[in-house]
Amino acid sequence: LYFFMASFGDFEIDIFDVYIDSERYILHKIGIYFVLSFVFLNVLILINVVIAMMADTYSLMTAYKTGIYNHTVLRTAPAYKLDKRYGFLTLLPGPFSLFCFMLIPYYACLKDRARLERFNQRVYKIVYFMLFLMLGTFFVAINLMLVPFAYLKTCLHKIILVRKGITSFADVFLYVLGGLPMGIIALVPDFWAFIKSSWDVRRKKRI
Repeated sequence: LYFFMASFGDFEIDIFDVYIDSERYILHKIGIYFVLSFVFLNVLILINVVIAMMADTYSLMTAYKTGIYNHTVLRTAPAYKLDKRYGFLTLLPGPFSLFCFMLIPYYACLKDRARLERFNQRVYKIVYFMLFLMLGTFFVAINLMLVPFAYLKTCLHKIILVRKGITSFADVFLYVLGGLPMGIIALVPDFWAFIKSSWDVRRKKRI
């Protein structure tokens, strides 16, 4: 009964004090060490049981975490769905969304669903055009900065090819003269492809 109560933390080691002044003093030390060892082992077993329970719970949650995540996404998706009539009011991130409130009186006056959708689409295109101008400028600027590096790398590569006898010196000379302008001209079709991919309304369907 004493060890049963000790497993729950209800133990006293002073019960072995009766052996302090007797010839069996060794029993005092043995009793204390034995009780403390029993309590320590009992706590260790309880910790292992708790760890096993947590590991089992974690394994179950790992198996179902994908389903729980998908359920949460599907449950919250309608709240973030873009409205065809009033979607522009929440289109821009803050603090730019403050400009959207200037159109609230106009939105409040329009009652026709078709006109609201057309107006919303026009506002989308205007906002996207401004975004496209920023991205297009960034695209052209980065490409123009990288053209000289590509030109120098190609010149070095052609010099290596001349040393190996793979190409002629005339080919290197022609590239040195016209390589840089050709690299700049090559940006035109790249920028055109960038424009087409940015303004392709069918891109969503292909994705």
